[in-house]
Amino acid sequence: MDESALRMGEAAARAQSAASRMALSGRVDDASQLLETALRSREMLHQDAMSLSTAHDLAACCRWQGRLVEAEALYERVLSSRELALGHTHPTTLYTLTCIAALRIQQNKLLTADALYHEALTGLTSSLGPLHADTLTALAGLAAVRKAQGNYTEATRLFQNTIEGRCQTLGPQHPDTLAAVFQLACMHSSVLHYGDAVVLYEQVVHGFENCLGAAHPDTLSACNNLGNVHLAEGRLAEAQPLYERALSGFEASLGVAHPLTLTAVNAVAGLRWRQRRLGEAAALYNRALKGRSAVLGADHPKTLRTMQCFTELLHEQRGGVGVAPALALEHNADAPALARAWTPLSAASPLAPSP
Repeated sequence: MDESALRMGEAAARAQSAASRMALSGRVDDASQLLETALRSREMLHQDAMSLSTAHDLAACCRWQGRLVEAEALYERVLSSRELALGHTHPTTLYTLTCIAALRIQQNKLLTADALYHEALTGLTSSLGPLHADTLTALAGLAAVRKAQGNYTEATRLFQNTIEGRCQTLGPQHPDTLAAVFQLACMHSSVLHYGDAVVLYEQVVHGFENCLGAAHPDTLSACNNLGNVHLAEGRLAEAQPLYERALSGFEASLGVAHPLTLTAVNAVAGLRWRQRRLGEAAALYNRALKGRSAVLGADHPKTLRTMQCFTELLHEQRGGVGVAPALALEHNADAPALARAWTPLSAASPLAPSP
């Protein structure tokens, strides 16, 4: 390798390392730009193994930016190459399956996600053991599918098993453990166990603030969900600062069109409706509807829920009776994944598992 190629390769490695730090601190847009540059360099140098690692990390960034089509193409490219080079049952291949399964949940393709998580969980348990971090990630993903399918009993059991495993291997204040607690809090909210949900969400907010920072997207997601519980119980004054903190934080760190930002917009719209500030609520629902139609598609369940709430609100503004704004409440059940599902590859081990 000549000197210029060597320098290009070293620059790509530094860019991927810097992208790791940026993504984990919530600067996903900046991380994505660095990874795109690194990927181009490695492809020019024909560094096939390292190109896969960079493509994998870029796919994770795209997923959390809401660029789902791009994420899918990158993940499928990585999966195909790893199946060819390592085999279908290699842990690295199986972990890539869990990332694609998480993407399928975002796309509301639950049957596909279920099958992928089952395949990954079975293989990872066999090859790495039930308490390995990758195995527990697959277990948590399967629990998320069960929740989305409405099987709350099974989802609760799987989330609790994930928490127990991560407490045992990582400790109760590790971000991975807190992410599983976050998911369990979402479960309690879904079955209207609001007291339990508040306790868990407050634990997660404080834990994420300590380990990730007050402005991190995972912290903000926990704030948004805690606000949902307060709103559901009629505590509007407690919900408002949490919602406003989440919305302003998401806008600053992820941009105005990111799916998490739009979820926060939708939440504030519901709050304004309950506060009888109908003009503000209508403007916010309109913003959320346009954004979700563009980012998620017109037929996505979240887009349809926003459309339903917006329609009912407009009906009420014209003198009719609108439905309860609680229809707008949405829990960012898949949100705490930025710090955990985006774990970049080690430069020394280009084929090591990474999301």
